[in-house]
This record gives sequence, C-alpha cells and structure tokens, in this order.
Amino acid sequence: MGGLGNQLFQIFAVLSYAINKKHDFQFINSEKLGEGSTTVRSTYWNSFFSKLSRCLFNEYPEFNVVFREDGFTYKDVPNHLFQKNTNIMLFGYFQSYKYFHENYKLISLILDIYEKQQEVLKHCSSKKLYNTNLLDNTISLHFRMGDYKKLPDHHPIMSYDYYKKSLHHITTNITYIPNVLYFCEDEDIESVEETITKLMTDFPDMTFERASNKLDDWQQLLLMSCCNHNIIANSSFSWWGAYLNSNKSKIVCYPSIWFGPAMANHDTRDLFPPEWMKIKVT
Repeated sequence: MGGLGNQLFQIFAVLSYAINKKHDFQFINSEKLGEGSTTVRSTYWNSFFSKLSRCLFNEYPEFNVVFREDGFTYKDVPNHLFQKNTNIMLFGYFQSYKYFHENYKLISLILDIYEKQQEVLKHCSSKKLYNTNLLDNTISLHFRMGDYKKLPDHHPIMSYDYYKKSLHHITTNITYIPNVLYFCEDEDIESVEETITKLMTDFPDMTFERASNKLDDWQQLLLMSCCNHNIIANSSFSWWGAYLNSNKSKIVCYPSIWFGPAMANHDTRDLFPPEWMKIKVT
C-alpha cells in the first residue's frame, strides 16, 4: 500500500518477521498499486527491490491467517500466529522502526542497500548531477508538498520556520560549514525556492543546491541517505532517507507535527528512533 516510503515499511516488517520466525516470505508481483482508485502508485521490483524478484508471485496463495494492524503504534504480531505450514498475511502500514530495527543490517544485505547507494552515487558522478565528494559535509533537506496542499487537515506542509530551526540545531552541533542538498517535486519549485531564498539569507555561508530531478524517486531517496545529516518532512519518503543513512554520528531532525487535526488519532510515538531530534512546529 502507498508510495515508496510506505512500501519500505511493509517490506522491512515482512522480512524482519520472516527472519525472526524462520518463515518463508513472498510478495505479490504487481507493477502498480491501487489500480482503479484515485491514487495509483508504482512498485519497485525491477529497481530498488530487484533483489526480491525471486520472492514474487503472480497470485496470492491461500492464507490461513490474516493479521490486520490495529492502530498506528507498534504492536507485535502474536507469536502463536506463526505456526508451521501456516500462510499468514500481514495487512497494514507497520510504520515503526520497532518492527525491524533489530534486523536492519541483515535486511539491508538482503536488499543490497549499500550497493544500491553506491550505484546512485556513481550515476550522479558520471552524469555530473552532483559532486558526491561533498556528501560528507552535506545536510539533506526534504520538502513534501504536492497533494498535501489539498489536504492540510490531514498532512500539513512544513513552514520556513521548521527548516530554519532544524538547520540551526544541526549547525550548532557540528564543527564545519555544511552544504545543503534539498529535495522537492517540480510542481512545488516556486514555493520551495521562496523558502530556500530565506534560508540562504539566514545561513549565508552555506551552499544550497537542489537534487536533480533527473533521478528517479528511489534514487533520490538513496542519495538523501548518503548525506551526513538529514532534515525530513512529515513524509515516510524522507523518513527512510534518514533511516538508511549509515553515518553513525548523523543528526536527524523531524517535525513535532506529523499529521493534521483530521488524523489526530494517529499516534506517532513509535515512529521515530529515540536519537532523532524533534523540532517544535507551531
């Protein structure tokens, strides 16, 4: 369900349970998700998730058990559901690092995350899309607007103040002047550039550069993960850009408001690793 960020949560959760319970796993082979609905999403079986190609099937098997996620907080799938010769379907978003954090390294090996990151860096260098030698001194900054503009009560758009506070927090905790690599959609560039212009005034010693729109979305996510530090939007996409960042001293800033008032029942207490920094949003 959902876009790339949501799919990553679901795939990581399935792989983690398969590892812990010593269960085989499989995914349905579909190029698109949500066909027939108002929002159709692409899948990434031939790109980001190509290492899972042997685990794809064209039809669902018969399931003995369907586990439906109840609520938004972390709730472990009951152990008794994982019986021998039982096909169990996990249904939900599973948006918490707690579902898979203990198996992160092994899952990263299964998906070949490091090699995928290196491929993206080589692609950026060969196409001269970004000087990847600068990434060790770079902060990624993500703007999530798009359909949020029509759904402010569900998904508020982060303000200039949030990004200013986040940059200030990071720069006061590092000893060098960083570059900023910002990510946004083409349709949002006018609004984004207004914010970037203000930030350039506030942080005149920094260099701000936009991530190339010639990269596919999954490539942009991996490029984000190769930056030293991350400022994420209220978006599962940039959540994963930060989570896949292997820098042990990374600083990740996230907004205190993730959902709007129409989704106040979505409790995000289990969404963020404790070492990430919550930035107050008003």
